[in-house]
Amino acid sequence: MASIRKRTWRTKAGEPRTAWLVDVLDRQGNRTAKQFTSLKEAKAYRSKIETEINRGVYRVEAGKMTVADAVDLWLKHNDKREGVDLEPGTVADYRVKAGHLTQQSVARLKLADVTTGVVNDLFLDMLENGMPMPTAKRVVSTLSAVFTYAMHNNWAALNPCAGRRTRVGARASEAVTPPDHETVKRLLDAAYQTNLGFGLYVRLAVISGLRASEQRGLRWGDLDLKAGTVTVGTRLDRYNHRGDPKSRAGHRTIPLSPRLVAELRERKLRCGGREDMPVFTARGGAPFRHENLMRSRWYPVRKAAGCPDVNWHALRHYAISTWIEAGLTPKAVQVRAGHSSIRITFDRYGHLFPSTEAGAELAGIEARLDA
Repeated sequence: MASIRKRTWRTKAGEPRTAWLVDVLDRQGNRTAKQFTSLKEAKAYRSKIETEINRGVYRVEAGKMTVADAVDLWLKHNDKREGVDLEPGTVADYRVKAGHLTQQSVARLKLADVTTGVVNDLFLDMLENGMPMPTAKRVVSTLSAVFTYAMHNNWAALNPCAGRRTRVGARASEAVTPPDHETVKRLLDAAYQTNLGFGLYVRLAVISGLRASEQRGLRWGDLDLKAGTVTVGTRLDRYNHRGDPKSRAGHRTIPLSPRLVAELRERKLRCGGREDMPVFTARGGAPFRHENLMRSRWYPVRKAAGCPDVNWHALRHYAISTWIEAGLTPKAVQVRAGHSSIRITFDRYGHLFPSTEAGAELAGIEARLDA
């Protein structure tokens, strides 16, 4: 439990001083003390601590450790997991996300002082200061991962991010605008003029909607050129380490267009590709790095096509938009895109699905009833 005692002393100059100490003894026998300048503050703290002890959520370390301290320990823990159950690319991404988090004022707070309200304020402040919505969400998800790790180590009893949902303009902000047909046609033409192999690479992205890591990890055994399909089973991260797709939903089979199948068949004949060989490689047969391909091929192609602002991932957005245009159901689009939930599909592409006029439908029903 917690108790309050008064402390008095004199400074070197002989001036009297008074403070109030709150002594805390938790259920595990850990003893701590915190000093306050007023009795009112001490009583408020004692009440808070006793409530936490009674609820079983009081943790000594939560009042000592800052968010920045916990982030540092979390990163060190992830470093040890690299190559065991975490890919190097994932560890590197965690460091980038942690960097965004530690730049926020919440990093200086003690774990015990971070509440759901603090997290909500953090999110809104980041948006008001111009941070893009996706980045702000990643900061909050990183904070949640840090608290999960802290709970695992008994440094915190609760995760203030748990159960929290982003509501401020989330759907509107996630909606994507794919490039139009004319833009993609110019990009394809420029790609083929630059290099036939790269033209095929761009066409595959435009038709299949594969993620960059999935396309780089493609092996001839993943292609069924007789059936005209590609099956996604693995991917290559930025360091060319092979691993599972982004989620369970990433395991999927996607149909390919006749021209794309024909070009892939020609490429396989030229390369003499074995089932375990990559479909696309750098010189020497090794997998290429995505960043190198963008610099050496994609950026010059964008410039030649007169659309320098189209990023590579926009080709995936375009592919998905064509599936919607072709009349695929939302569920079929979700499965083919490899989205882990239908909500992701609707958040990003819901505005592209054709809307039905309820009034016209009802009028048609009424007309049949009155006939």
